Amino acid sequence: MVLTKLPRNERGKVDRGALPPPPPRPAPEPPRGLTEMALHQFWCDILGLESIGRNEDFVELGGDSLAAAKMLAEVHHHLQLEVTTAMLAEAPTIALFAQRIESAAKERSAKATGATLVPLRPGTGTPIFLIAGAGSLATSLTPMVRAISTVRPIYAIQARGVETRGRADHSIRAAARRAIADIRSVQPHGPYQIGGYSLGGFIAVEAAARLTTAGETCGIVTVIDSAFVPALARRLRGERVGVLSRARAALRSLTAEDDTLPDRTGDAAAKPAAPLPQRIVQQVGLHALMLTAGLVPLPTALQWVVFFSLGTRMIGRHRPSPFAGPIAVIRSRTNSDDPDLWGHLTSGEVEFADVSGDHISMIRAPYATETARALEAVLARTDGPA
Repeated sequence: MVLTKLPRNERGKVDRGALPPPPPRPAPEPPRGLTEMALHQFWCDILGLESIGRNEDFVELGGDSLAAAKMLAEVHHHLQLEVTTAMLAEAPTIALFAQRIESAAKERSAKATGATLVPLRPGTGTPIFLIAGAGSLATSLTPMVRAISTVRPIYAIQARGVETRGRADHSIRAAARRAIADIRSVQPHGPYQIGGYSLGGFIAVEAAARLTTAGETCGIVTVIDSAFVPALARRLRGERVGVLSRARAALRSLTAEDDTLPDRTGDAAAKPAAPLPQRIVQQVGLHALMLTAGLVPLPTALQWVVFFSLGTRMIGRHRPSPFAGPIAVIRSRTNSDDPDLWGHLTSGEVEFADVSGDHISMIRAPYATETARALEAVLARTDGPA
C-alpha cells in the first residue's frame, strides 16, 4: 500500500493509529512434497502463523535473526542436515529452501558412497543404517528396503573386501568399529537407528553397545533373522568348552559332512562324502582363504563360501560387549533358535516378530514386504512415524 503522506499527531510524529489497515494477505500457496511440508510446519511454529505460502519470504513474514537460528536448528535436528544462514539468505522461501535441503541430502549420499557404505535410498531425516549378512552385498537388502514406507534415507553397510579389495574383518568387534566409522561419516552424533540381517544383526548390536558406551543414543536395534551358532549359544549360557571338546569338534569337522554351509545344489543326499584326506585339504584350503579374505579376487561362488564361513566363525568366537538398549528380533518362521539367548546380549527389553519365508526368502520378493512392515513397526516405536 502506498500513501501520499503519513498521518501525524500534534507533535509531528507518525500516528500509527491513523494508518490504514494493511491489505489482506493473498491465499497462501500450499507446500508441495514432503520436504516443503516439513519446512512449512517449522516456519509456522516459529513465526506464529497458521499458514505460509511456499513462495513467501521468511524475513518479510517477520523472521528475525533469532527466528532464523531456531528454524535452522529445527532443520538440523529433524532432517540431520547442516544448514546455514547463508543458505536461508539465498533461498528465503519454503520452495527455494526445500530445493537447497534436497540438494544437500543428495550430496551427502554421494559423499557416503564407498567400499562398505552404500546409500540404498535417498531421503531426509534421521538415517537408517542396515548391516548386510556374511558374504552378501549391500544390494541384497534392496527388495526389503524398497518396500519400507519412509521418507528417511537408508544406508546399507557391507563387509570390507566383499566388493573391492581390502582385508576383511575377522571379528564382530572389528566389524562393529568399521560400521561405526561408516555411520559417523554420515551422522556424526545420535540418536542412531541401526539394524542388521543375519551376521549383520550381531554387528549392529555390538555397534550400538559401543556407541552407547561412548555417550551416544541409539533407538531400538533391529535384528533380522540372526542365528546363534552352537559355540556362541554355549558361551552365553555359561557352558564351559574345554580344549579337549574343541579338539573333538575340529576332528568331527574333518570326518563328517560340513553342516554349517547351506547346500546350493539341492541334491546333497546324492553326493558321496569325499575321502578324509581330501576333506582335510579342503578345510586347510578354506582356512587359508579365510585368512586372506578380501585381499585376493575369487570366483563369486567361492567368495561367498569364504565370507560365509568367516562370518560363522566370527559369530562362534564373539564375546558381546555390555549393552542395555532394546532389541527387536524379526525372525523367519523357520528360525528355531532359543529366544532366551537374546537376553544374554542385552539387559534391556527384547521383542520378537515372526514373518513369512525362510532365512533367504524373507528379504526377497514377495516376503520382503512383510519383513519391511515388521521393520516399519519398530521404526514407528523408536522415532514416531517412519
